Amino acid sequence: MGARLNISEQVIETNYFGTKRMIEAMLPLLKPSPYGARIVNVSSRLGRANGRRNKIGDAILREQLLTDDCLSEELIDGMVTKFLEQVKQNSWSSIEWPQMYTDYSISKLAVNVYTRLMAKRLADRSEGQKIYINCFCPGWVKTAMTDWEGNISAEEGADTGVWLALLPQAQATIGKFYAERREISF
Repeated sequence: MGARLNISEQVIETNYFGTKRMIEAMLPLLKPSPYGARIVNVSSRLGRANGRRNKIGDAILREQLLTDDCLSEELIDGMVTKFLEQVKQNSWSSIEWPQMYTDYSISKLAVNVYTRLMAKRLADRSEGQKIYINCFCPGWVKTAMTDWEGNISAEEGADTGVWLALLPQAQATIGKFYAERREISF
């Protein structure tokens, strides 16, 4: 159980808490620009709250995660803490949590929800002070993480992230989730 908990903690610490801390540290450093500053978070389709095969089983939690008015850091942090506590107690269930790559999926779900929360917080900034934050799924990329079995190169996987970072201001979006340069649902 210790090894399982250690892996889950590492994945969530890196993917969610690391992303969150990086954003918090960088926000004061982003310079005003007529084009708006950009934050592009790397996520995954596995982190969708309402995926077909890989979703949050708790309907109330799933609805809260999908409802902008319910979003808070406490909700997101509480979700990952609850999961880690269940891993520690060996009581987590694939009925309640995503079935595939569970710890990774939860970490990316937290990134997705945090992206939407930050978009809500940043949305009312004036022109020249805008910060556009979105997330994207690079796809199944040929990297060490996939044992080099992905179906696209790292360059192809990075394309949507670079595209989001460089979109003209008139086309920039905030709080969206993308894959292959198309908006997808959370």
